[in-house]
Amino acid sequence: MTKDIVPELLEKIQNEFKNKTEKSKVLKQKILALKAGKATHLDSNEFAVEVGNILAEVFKNEITEDILPDGKIYYNIAKRLIEPNMKNNFDIVSDYSRDVQEVLNKESSISLKAIKPEINQDRINGIVNKICEYDDFNQGKWLLDEPIINFSQSIVDDTIKRNVDFQHKAGLKPKIIRKEVGNCCSWCKEVVGVYEYPDVPEDVYKRHRFCRCTVDYLPGNGKKQDVWSKKWIDVDKDDKIIVRKELNKIPNSTLNRHTLKKLADKNWTPGFKAKAFKFYRETSKDGVEFTDHGVSRALDRAINKKGYTTQDIIKIAKSKPIFIQTEDGRVVHSDGIIHLLRNPNTGDIVSVSDRKKPRKDWVKIDEENGSNNKNAKVKHK
Repeated sequence: MTKDIVPELLEKIQNEFKNKTEKSKVLKQKILALKAGKATHLDSNEFAVEVGNILAEVFKNEITEDILPDGKIYYNIAKRLIEPNMKNNFDIVSDYSRDVQEVLNKESSISLKAIKPEINQDRINGIVNKICEYDDFNQGKWLLDEPIINFSQSIVDDTIKRNVDFQHKAGLKPKIIRKEVGNCCSWCKEVVGVYEYPDVPEDVYKRHRFCRCTVDYLPGNGKKQDVWSKKWIDVDKDDKIIVRKELNKIPNSTLNRHTLKKLADKNWTPGFKAKAFKFYRETSKDGVEFTDHGVSRALDRAINKKGYTTQDIIKIAKSKPIFIQTEDGRVVHSDGIIHLLRNPNTGDIVSVSDRKKPRKDWVKIDEENGSNNKNAKVKHK
């Protein structure tokens, strides 16, 4: 009869997890911040990431191919090892984030009790079921790494969502703010911004693998606590000040009011919006016009991701077009790494790509035989 490895292995996982969490400097700091009444949901997020990291590390250390029957993790093993530990993570993170919400409610003079979210059992089931599909555990063990951290972060997001919904039903006007962390992907940048409940897109609470963007809570009076000074600041006012400063730097003669309005209406953080206006101002001054979408893509794919400067992008935009996009007639200016797509009718740069190879529908402009001369005529400012 085959020995049941789960009871002994489960105990080892739980003991190692307990030891590592007790020794964690990050968790100690966050608990002290909570006890001092200074914790925010940014602390909740860092707390969750640390707890998730610890469990992922313990899984890596203790669940190995050599102890599994046939080198595979079967459902009856995965269910009894993974689920209870993920539920334990939920209890730890949800308790902390609920207590942080209590602190925030008190500081905002909101006499409502903070509440915990419901556990997302579907996510747990998904990891358990998915990892059992692999005949070789080593091929599926990635599911016990980043997805565990991501799950822990989502507990904070769910806590915020649950409490904001509760406060809205109580007649308050809470807001949600999503911030980018590091060089974010274009999807994350699209959902960055401040949202007044209930007009909050569902994607604001979602995160892909390795996403470390933060979701934060703003009390019902529309103010947010600065992480460093612990003072409450008016986010809308702060946003408008930054936008106004950047607008004032743009000469009226070069303004495209439609583009500016689109940029101003974006749900971006004040910092990213300021960068967008600065980029637009500098390119417009040099005679290169971008649409709002083009600005966003240039910042994301060329400046943030590839380290290009605004002048680098202007230089590409003023170079001769190399390709024509057959689908819509857009012409493509390129240095081989960054590709700028220009609308030949308006002369605006409408998008930016960082593809290693040209798209299949990009046809190279043949200047010698003049086959594409008609389409190659573009408006250069």
